[in-house]
Amino acid sequence: MYTVLNQERLLSLLMEAARNRNGQIPASTWQNAYDEFCSHTARLVDTECSPNVIRTINHARIEIDMLHNHVFAHDPQCEIANIYCLKTLEVLNKEMEIIMLKIEHPKFAAASKMSPPSPLYLNDGYHLTDLVEIITPLYEH
Repeated sequence: MYTVLNQERLLSLLMEAARNRNGQIPASTWQNAYDEFCSHTARLVDTECSPNVIRTINHARIEIDMLHNHVFAHDPQCEIANIYCLKTLEVLNKEMEIIMLKIEHPKFAAASKMSPPSPLYLNDGYHLTDLVEIITPLYEH
């Protein structure tokens, strides 16, 4: 599972920017890769809350933090890479907070798994048979 986040296009772009600091990557490419990374990370956190997911996010945070501190933070040519590096770190930090909330508050995790009620749903006290009992006499008259 650890390699799942490392195969993301955004991380590949960050690695490429670290190797080739003079190469220009268009801003739209960065933004598209960032959007994909955010949605993939959110799906990963939403689907399960396990030590494996926590480990995966922590490994990705370590990799990106190393890139930020040792490559991008002091190089003005890598400004856009530095920005997306910081944004990615923030996403991973917030996703880790969500995981911790899911662990500490199981109702928080259960709320995200609930499907929306049907259009016939009134509240917990009413059932579909109650609705049928109301409609049936109307058709008998």
